[in-house]
Amino acid sequence: MTQTIRQATKADIPVIADHIKSLAAHHGDDYVADLDFLIHSFDLENSGITTFLGETETTPISFAMTHPWARFHENACALNIHLFHVFPQFRGQGYGRQLIDHIKDWARLRRMSALYVSAYLQNEPTQQTYLKFGFTRITRGGAHFRMPLETPESP
Repeated sequence: MTQTIRQATKADIPVIADHIKSLAAHHGDDYVADLDFLIHSFDLENSGITTFLGETETTPISFAMTHPWARFHENACALNIHLFHVFPQFRGQGYGRQLIDHIKDWARLRRMSALYVSAYLQNEPTQQTYLKFGFTRITRGGAHFRMPLETPESP
């Protein structure tokens, strides 16, 4: 099955809330979806928050919420993947890698220098997944990962 990846809209907030609830449940968090907060996040003009959804015509599969991260000491801008989730029944089938590849391409086109992501220290399976995707562990408190990007040449 192939997923289509697109940027989310306000109409997708219930699906986004489902992804976040599933992700929180995976970590044992007591997350309560606050739809007003999610709507507000989409209303933040020029926030830079970009949400991606992977789906078939009828089935949500994957999700990522990202935001740019100015790396002033490097004269660069990177993209932080704040939330990343694949529904459990679709894990191990390549959908997560497809979503990461889409996000990499999206960030490269915007001349970003790297992707960053983190995981709970206790979540070793997710850490191993990020390493398989091509991220490398960076030295900073916790479990943080970086993937450098080659950006297209300037015209």
